[in-house]
Amino acid sequence: MEKKGQGKDGKYEPFISILESDRAEYNKNVDLTIANLRKLAGTNTSSIGSHLPTDPQKHHKGQPPAISSDTFFGKTFIEAVIDYLGMVGSKQTTRQIVDAVRAGGISVTDGSASVLLRKKALEKKELASVGRAEWGLMEWYKK
Repeated sequence: MEKKGQGKDGKYEPFISILESDRAEYNKNVDLTIANLRKLAGTNTSSIGSHLPTDPQKHHKGQPPAISSDTFFGKTFIEAVIDYLGMVGSKQTTRQIVDAVRAGGISVTDGSASVLLRKKALEKKELASVGRAEWGLMEWYKK
């Protein structure tokens, strides 16, 4: 007797499983992106759907964000840092940031990264220095 989705020899089931897994990850990323955009726009995220958390940053709590080799393609180092911090939703060390943006396609030396982070934090616009070699988004620390 044939099992559903396998056909006579079961050759399709691995492909179906992969597609289902990819779809779940894709849907999760779309939901998170929508929630973040609504948060930035200052609108209520409850209309997105009951399956989403009210705070989109809690969506990945305790889990590293999915970063592919082209996640930050075409972005500057600082743009990638700001995107990455928005993805994780919490302060990060210089090492965590450098590792993440490198994984996402940005080429940067450790020394350059430290200098660029300090310089951007001094502007007090988008990036905040929140501890020894720890960084967050300025919007998280506004009073």
